[in-house]
Amino acid sequence: MITTAPITMNRPAHTTTEAQAQARTTRIEVHRIPDGLRSVLRTGLLAPRVTARHDDGLAVTLVATEATLLGGDHLNLELVLGAGTHLDLTDVAATVAYDGRGESARWSTWIRLGTGARLTWWGEPLVVCDGAAVHRSTHAQLAAGATMVLRDAITLGRHGERGGRLHCRTRFDLAGRTAVVEDLALDDRHRGDAGFLPGRQIDTVTLLGRRPAAETSGASRDVFELALPGAVQRTLDPAPQTSRSVFDDWRAVPTTT
Repeated sequence: MITTAPITMNRPAHTTTEAQAQARTTRIEVHRIPDGLRSVLRTGLLAPRVTARHDDGLAVTLVATEATLLGGDHLNLELVLGAGTHLDLTDVAATVAYDGRGESARWSTWIRLGTGARLTWWGEPLVVCDGAAVHRSTHAQLAAGATMVLRDAITLGRHGERGGRLHCRTRFDLAGRTAVVEDLALDDRHRGDAGFLPGRQIDTVTLLGRRPAAETSGASRDVFELALPGAVQRTLDPAPQTSRSVFDDWRAVPTTT
């Protein structure tokens, strides 16, 4: 639930150059070693908490270590999976980008998956409040045989708000070839114009590294297959469980006979 109560948070001001130099990095690495797994967990603006361990990987929940995103924040997230490993990633709650009081915030995500690695990440929404200005970039490089299922949701404002400014850049590469490139700019100054994005939430589920099963790839479910193995489902103001159903279908490991 998104509250309507005003929230004021203060942090010492710093310039954009200083903010870029002070990126707070969260890093998760998982690698196979002869006697099991080796993992590296580093805390930044987000803290990775291991909730389960498996033979081939980890289940991890990301928890905010302080109020974020505030003006001047630079949240940097790095995910590195070695060959044949699996990371099941979740967020403990939505991330709220607050009024930056004239300063922008940045969120950079870097993903690298080795051969046969699997990443499943059910991301909670990024809520862009009035007065916020967020630059977000997501880059993923998948080796041959790797797969990724990623849910990404954006909510424009808390209840009763129009929402601030958001610029998202996305690039996903599969086995050295570009699979997805998107540059999405949402500007609060044009939110009321005819033809602007209807509704408040954009919900996207991406599968990369294999084709979806036939029963989840129909146009009736807003699913679009990519030129490379993969698919994207995007909905605006989705009904409850719409994206979750597709995500769960795509994250299931196909059985072979």
